[in-house]
Amino acid sequence: MSDTYNCNFCKKSYTSQSNLNNHQKTAKFCLDLQNKLNNGDLIRCEYCLKEFTTKKYLNQHIETCKHKKTLEQNDLKKENENLLKEISNLKLKFDLSIKFKDEMIQKLQKEIDEYKKLINRPTTTITNNDNRQQTQYNFQFNKLFESLPILNGVNVNNKINELSIEEKVNQYDLNHFYKEALEGIVYQLKDFSFCTDPSRKMVIIKDESEKSIKMNAEEFLSKSFTFGSESIKNHITYVDQIVNERIDNNDRLITSEILDNFNNDKDNFNRRMETNSDNFFLTTNQTNNKIESAIVLKCVKQLEKCSK
Repeated sequence: MSDTYNCNFCKKSYTSQSNLNNHQKTAKFCLDLQNKLNNGDLIRCEYCLKEFTTKKYLNQHIETCKHKKTLEQNDLKKENENLLKEISNLKLKFDLSIKFKDEMIQKLQKEIDEYKKLINRPTTTITNNDNRQQTQYNFQFNKLFESLPILNGVNVNNKINELSIEEKVNQYDLNHFYKEALEGIVYQLKDFSFCTDPSRKMVIIKDESEKSIKMNAEEFLSKSFTFGSESIKNHITYVDQIVNERIDNNDRLITSEILDNFNNDKDNFNRRMETNSDNFFLTTNQTNNKIESAIVLKCVKQLEKCSK
Protein backbone atom coordinates (compact mmCIF):
# COMPACT_ATOMS: atom_id res chain seq x y z
CA MET A 1 0.00 0.00 0.00
CA SER A 2 1.46 3.34 -1.09
CA ASP A 3 2.05 6.24 1.28
CA THR A 4 -0.46 9.08 1.51
CA TYR A 5 0.25 12.70 2.15
CA ASN A 6 -2.41 14.59 4.12
CA CYS A 7 -2.96 18.33 4.05
CA ASN A 8 -2.54 19.81 7.51
CA PHE A 9 -5.15 22.47 6.76
CA CYS A 10 -8.05 20.85 4.92
CA LYS A 11 -7.21 17.15 5.63
CA LYS A 12 -7.31 16.11 1.96
CA SER A 13 -5.03 13.26 0.98
CA TYR A 14 -2.57 13.03 -1.95
CA THR A 15 -0.33 10.28 -3.30
CA SER A 16 2.81 12.43 -3.46
CA GLN A 17 4.44 15.33 -1.69
CA SER A 18 4.54 17.38 -4.88
CA ASN A 19 0.78 17.02 -5.38
CA LEU A 20 0.20 18.08 -1.78
CA ASN A 21 2.47 21.12 -2.20
CA ASN A 22 0.69 22.12 -5.36
CA HIS A 23 -2.67 21.77 -3.62
CA GLN A 24 -1.63 23.93 -0.70
CA LYS A 25 -0.40 26.62 -3.05
CA THR A 26 -3.34 26.72 -5.44
CA ALA A 27 -6.54 25.36 -3.82
CA LYS A 28 -8.59 28.37 -2.78
CA PHE A 29 -10.60 26.63 -0.09
CA CYS A 30 -7.34 25.43 1.43
CA LEU A 31 -5.78 28.85 1.18
CA ASP A 32 -8.77 30.26 3.03
CA LEU A 33 -8.00 27.88 5.83
CA GLN A 34 -4.40 29.06 5.77
CA ASN A 35 -5.59 32.68 6.19
CA LYS A 36 -3.66 33.68 3.10
CA LEU A 37 -6.58 35.37 1.40
CA ASN A 38 -6.94 37.93 4.19
CA ASN A 39 -3.22 38.58 4.33
CA GLY A 40 -3.08 39.69 0.68
CA ASP A 41 -0.65 36.99 -0.46
CA LEU A 42 -2.67 36.14 -3.61
CA ILE A 43 -2.15 37.77 -7.03
CA ARG A 44 -5.34 38.72 -8.90
CA CYS A 45 -5.89 38.55 -12.67
CA GLU A 46 -6.80 42.03 -13.89
CA TYR A 47 -9.15 40.60 -16.53
CA CYS A 48 -11.28 38.00 -14.77
CA LEU A 49 -10.29 38.68 -11.09
CA LYS A 50 -9.24 35.10 -10.40
CA GLU A 51 -6.53 34.82 -7.74
CA PHE A 52 -3.25 32.92 -7.77
CA THR A 53 -0.50 32.25 -5.29
CA THR A 54 2.45 32.90 -7.59
CA LYS A 55 3.34 35.11 -10.54
CA LYS A 56 4.09 31.98 -12.55
CA TYR A 57 0.57 30.60 -12.19
CA LEU A 58 -0.89 34.03 -12.99
CA ASN A 59 1.17 34.34 -16.19
CA GLN A 60 0.15 30.85 -17.30
CA HIS A 61 -3.48 31.74 -16.69
CA ILE A 62 -3.30 35.08 -18.57
CA GLU A 63 -2.13 33.31 -21.74
CA THR A 64 -5.50 31.51 -21.92
CA CYS A 65 -7.76 33.93 -20.04
CA LYS A 66 -11.03 34.20 -21.98
CA HIS A 67 -11.91 37.55 -20.42
CA LYS A 68 -8.62 39.03 -21.62
CA LYS A 69 -9.29 37.89 -25.18
CA THR A 70 -12.83 39.26 -25.06
CA LEU A 71 -11.65 42.64 -23.78
CA GLU A 72 -8.89 42.82 -26.38
CA GLN A 73 -11.33 41.94 -29.15
CA ASN A 74 -13.77 44.62 -27.92
CA ASP A 75 -11.00 47.21 -27.80
CA LEU A 76 -9.88 46.28 -31.30
CA LYS A 77 -13.45 46.44 -32.58
CA LYS A 78 -13.98 49.85 -31.00
CA GLU A 79 -10.71 51.11 -32.48
CA ASN A 80 -11.76 49.86 -35.92
CA GLU A 81 -15.15 51.57 -35.58
CA ASN A 82 -13.46 54.85 -34.64
CA LEU A 83 -11.12 54.57 -37.62
CA LEU A 84 -14.04 53.87 -39.97
CA LYS A 85 -15.92 56.83 -38.53
CA GLU A 86 -12.91 59.09 -38.99
CA ILE A 87 -12.49 57.88 -42.58
CA SER A 88 -16.18 58.53 -43.24
CA ASN A 89 -15.91 62.07 -41.82
CA LEU A 90 -12.85 62.80 -43.94
CA LYS A 91 -14.63 61.49 -47.03
CA LEU A 92 -17.68 63.65 -46.26
CA LYS A 93 -15.50 66.75 -45.86
CA PHE A 94 -13.76 65.96 -49.09
CA ASP A 95 -17.04 65.44 -50.95
CA LEU A 96 -18.44 68.69 -49.56
CA SER A 97 -15.35 70.62 -50.60
CA ILE A 98 -15.61 69.18 -54.12
CA LYS A 99 -19.33 69.98 -54.25
CA PHE A 100 -18.71 73.55 -53.04
CA LYS A 101 -15.99 73.96 -55.64
CA ASP A 102 -18.27 72.68 -58.41
CA GLU A 103 -21.12 74.95 -57.28
CA MET A 104 -18.83 77.97 -57.27
CA ILE A 105 -17.59 77.11 -60.77
CA GLN A 106 -21.18 76.74 -61.99
CA LYS A 107 -22.20 80.01 -60.35
CA LEU A 108 -19.28 81.90 -61.86
CA GLN A 109 -19.90 80.33 -65.25
CA LYS A 110 -23.55 81.35 -65.07
CA GLU A 111 -22.57 84.93 -64.25
CA ILE A 112 -20.13 84.96 -67.17
CA ASP A 113 -22.83 83.63 -69.51
CA GLU A 114 -25.29 86.28 -68.31
CA TYR A 115 -22.79 89.07 -68.94
CA LYS A 116 -22.07 87.64 -72.37
CA LYS A 117 -25.79 87.71 -73.16
CA LEU A 118 -26.03 91.33 -72.02
CA ILE A 119 -23.07 92.36 -74.16
CA ASN A 120 -23.81 90.31 -77.27
CA ARG A 121 -27.62 90.53 -77.45
CA PRO A 122 -28.38 93.16 -80.11
CA THR A 123 -32.11 93.48 -79.51
CA THR A 124 -34.68 92.95 -76.78
CA THR A 125 -38.30 92.19 -77.59
CA ILE A 126 -41.01 93.79 -75.48
CA THR A 127 -44.55 92.42 -75.74
CA ASN A 128 -47.38 94.91 -75.15
CA ASN A 129 -50.77 93.86 -73.81
CA ASP A 130 -52.20 94.66 -77.27
CA ASN A 131 -49.67 92.17 -78.72
CA ARG A 132 -47.67 94.89 -80.45
CA GLN A 133 -43.92 94.29 -80.57
CA GLN A 134 -41.08 96.69 -80.66
CA THR A 135 -37.34 96.15 -80.55
CA GLN A 136 -34.64 98.27 -79.08
CA TYR A 137 -31.10 97.90 -77.89
CA ASN A 138 -30.68 99.21 -74.40
CA PHE A 139 -27.95 97.91 -72.13
CA GLN A 140 -29.50 99.53 -69.06
CA PHE A 141 -32.85 97.93 -69.88
CA ASN A 142 -31.23 94.49 -70.22
CA LYS A 143 -29.38 94.91 -66.96
CA LEU A 144 -32.55 95.91 -65.09
CA PHE A 145 -34.60 93.13 -66.67
CA GLU A 146 -32.03 90.43 -65.80
CA SER A 147 -32.28 91.43 -62.13
CA LEU A 148 -36.10 91.23 -61.99
CA PRO A 149 -37.63 88.29 -60.10
CA ILE A 150 -40.46 86.47 -61.89
CA LEU A 151 -43.87 87.92 -61.03
CA ASN A 152 -45.76 84.90 -59.67
CA GLY A 153 -47.63 83.79 -56.56
CA VAL A 154 -44.68 82.23 -54.75
CA ASN A 155 -42.35 85.20 -55.16
CA VAL A 156 -45.01 87.83 -54.37
CA ASN A 157 -46.25 86.03 -51.24
CA ASN A 158 -42.67 85.55 -50.00
CA LYS A 159 -41.97 89.25 -50.50
CA ILE A 160 -45.11 90.37 -48.67
CA ASN A 161 -44.37 87.94 -45.84
CA GLU A 162 -41.10 89.80 -45.27
CA LEU A 163 -43.14 92.66 -43.80
CA SER A 164 -42.47 92.99 -40.08
CA ILE A 165 -45.97 93.06 -38.56
CA GLU A 166 -44.99 94.49 -35.14
CA GLU A 167 -42.79 97.15 -36.72
CA LYS A 168 -45.48 98.11 -39.23
CA VAL A 169 -48.20 98.38 -36.59
CA ASN A 170 -46.03 100.89 -34.72
CA GLN A 171 -45.52 102.84 -37.96
CA TYR A 172 -49.09 102.71 -39.24
CA ASP A 173 -51.38 105.66 -38.63
CA LEU A 174 -54.42 103.66 -37.52
CA ASN A 175 -56.63 106.64 -38.30
CA HIS A 176 -55.75 106.09 -41.97
CA PHE A 177 -55.09 102.37 -41.98
CA TYR A 178 -56.40 101.74 -45.52
CA LYS A 179 -53.87 104.14 -47.04
CA GLU A 180 -51.03 103.11 -44.72
CA ALA A 181 -51.45 99.37 -45.33
CA LEU A 182 -51.71 99.88 -49.10
CA GLU A 183 -48.50 101.90 -49.16
CA GLY A 184 -46.64 99.34 -47.03
CA ILE A 185 -47.66 96.42 -49.26
CA VAL A 186 -47.07 98.29 -52.53
CA TYR A 187 -43.58 99.24 -51.36
CA GLN A 188 -42.77 95.52 -51.02
CA LEU A 189 -43.71 95.02 -54.70
CA LYS A 190 -41.34 97.58 -56.22
CA ASP A 191 -38.63 94.95 -56.87
CA PHE A 192 -40.87 93.15 -59.39
CA SER A 193 -40.85 95.91 -62.04
CA PHE A 194 -39.13 99.00 -63.37
CA CYS A 195 -40.57 102.08 -65.07
CA THR A 196 -40.01 102.78 -68.79
CA ASP A 197 -42.52 105.60 -69.31
CA PRO A 198 -43.39 107.63 -66.18
CA SER A 199 -45.81 109.95 -67.99
CA ARG A 200 -47.99 106.99 -69.03
CA LYS A 201 -47.17 105.00 -65.89
CA MET A 202 -45.78 102.09 -67.96
CA VAL A 203 -43.67 99.44 -66.26
CA ILE A 204 -41.89 96.20 -67.22
CA ILE A 205 -42.35 92.85 -65.44
CA LYS A 206 -40.91 89.36 -66.01
CA ASP A 207 -43.52 86.64 -66.55
CA GLU A 208 -43.28 82.88 -65.89
CA SER A 209 -41.64 82.25 -69.28
CA GLU A 210 -39.06 84.95 -68.38
CA LYS A 211 -40.35 87.24 -71.11
CA SER A 212 -40.62 90.98 -70.60
CA ILE A 213 -44.19 92.27 -70.41
CA LYS A 214 -45.09 95.93 -70.64
CA MET A 215 -48.16 97.14 -68.74
CA ASN A 216 -49.40 100.15 -66.83
CA ALA A 217 -48.71 100.46 -63.11
CA GLU A 218 -52.37 99.94 -62.13
CA GLU A 219 -52.43 96.58 -63.91
CA PHE A 220 -49.07 95.57 -62.42
CA LEU A 221 -50.23 96.32 -58.87
CA SER A 222 -53.62 94.65 -59.38
CA LYS A 223 -51.94 91.53 -60.76
CA SER A 224 -49.52 91.53 -57.82
CA PHE A 225 -52.40 91.86 -55.35
CA THR A 226 -54.08 88.86 -57.00
CA PHE A 227 -50.89 86.78 -56.71
CA GLY A 228 -50.33 87.86 -53.10
CA SER A 229 -53.95 87.89 -51.91
CA GLU A 230 -53.37 85.19 -49.27
CA SER A 231 -50.40 86.97 -47.69
CA ILE A 232 -52.15 90.34 -47.86
CA LYS A 233 -55.21 88.98 -46.04
CA ASN A 234 -52.94 87.38 -43.43
CA HIS A 235 -51.12 90.69 -42.99
CA ILE A 236 -54.38 92.53 -42.29
CA THR A 237 -55.46 89.76 -39.87
CA TYR A 238 -52.15 89.93 -37.96
CA VAL A 239 -52.36 93.71 -37.69
CA ASP A 240 -55.91 93.37 -36.34
CA GLN A 241 -54.71 90.85 -33.73
CA ILE A 242 -51.92 93.12 -32.54
CA VAL A 243 -54.25 96.12 -32.33
CA ASN A 244 -56.69 94.07 -30.23
CA GLU A 245 -53.84 92.96 -27.96
CA ARG A 246 -52.89 96.60 -27.43
CA ILE A 247 -56.50 97.40 -26.55
CA ASP A 248 -56.58 94.47 -24.09
CA ASN A 249 -53.44 95.92 -22.51
CA ASN A 250 -55.22 99.29 -22.09
CA ASP A 251 -53.16 101.15 -24.70
CA ARG A 252 -54.33 104.75 -24.23
CA LEU A 253 -53.06 105.76 -27.69
CA ILE A 254 -55.88 103.81 -29.30
CA THR A 255 -58.99 105.85 -28.63
CA SER A 256 -62.51 104.74 -29.53
CA GLU A 257 -62.47 107.11 -32.53
CA ILE A 258 -59.16 105.68 -33.82
CA LEU A 259 -60.46 102.15 -33.30
CA ASP A 260 -63.66 102.93 -35.27
CA ASN A 261 -61.64 104.38 -38.14
CA PHE A 262 -59.27 101.42 -38.10
CA ASN A 263 -62.11 98.87 -38.14
CA ASN A 264 -63.86 100.68 -41.02
CA ASP A 265 -60.65 100.77 -43.07
CA LYS A 266 -59.85 97.13 -42.22
CA ASP A 267 -63.34 95.96 -43.24
CA ASN A 268 -63.12 97.99 -46.45
CA PHE A 269 -59.72 96.49 -47.26
CA ASN A 270 -60.92 92.92 -46.65
CA ARG A 271 -64.10 93.50 -48.65
CA ARG A 272 -62.13 94.76 -51.65
CA MET A 273 -59.72 91.83 -51.43
CA GLU A 274 -62.59 89.36 -51.32
CA THR A 275 -64.62 90.84 -54.16
CA ASN A 276 -62.24 92.69 -56.46
CA SER A 277 -58.55 91.87 -55.91
CA ASP A 278 -58.07 91.29 -59.67
CA ASN A 279 -58.90 94.95 -60.35
CA PHE A 280 -57.85 96.50 -57.05
CA PHE A 281 -56.17 99.50 -58.69
CA LEU A 282 -58.18 99.47 -61.93
CA THR A 283 -61.61 100.32 -60.49
CA THR A 284 -63.05 103.82 -60.13
CA ASN A 285 -64.44 103.41 -56.63
CA GLN A 286 -65.22 107.00 -55.60
CA THR A 287 -64.32 106.57 -51.93
CA ASN A 288 -60.85 105.17 -52.49
CA ASN A 289 -60.00 106.40 -55.97
CA LYS A 290 -57.90 109.33 -54.75
CA ILE A 291 -56.00 107.18 -52.28
CA GLU A 292 -55.26 104.45 -54.83
CA SER A 293 -54.30 106.94 -57.55
CA ALA A 294 -51.88 108.68 -55.20
CA ILE A 295 -50.31 105.35 -54.25
CA VAL A 296 -49.92 104.36 -57.91
CA LEU A 297 -48.16 107.64 -58.68
CA LYS A 298 -45.91 107.22 -55.67
CA CYS A 299 -45.08 103.69 -56.82
CA VAL A 300 -44.24 104.95 -60.34
CA LYS A 301 -41.88 107.57 -58.88
CA GLN A 302 -40.15 104.90 -56.80
CA LEU A 303 -39.79 102.62 -59.85
CA GLU A 304 -38.58 105.54 -61.99
CA LYS A 305 -35.92 106.35 -59.39
CA CYS A 306 -34.78 102.72 -59.22
CA SER A 307 -34.64 102.54 -63.03
CA LYS A 308 -32.11 105.35 -63.38
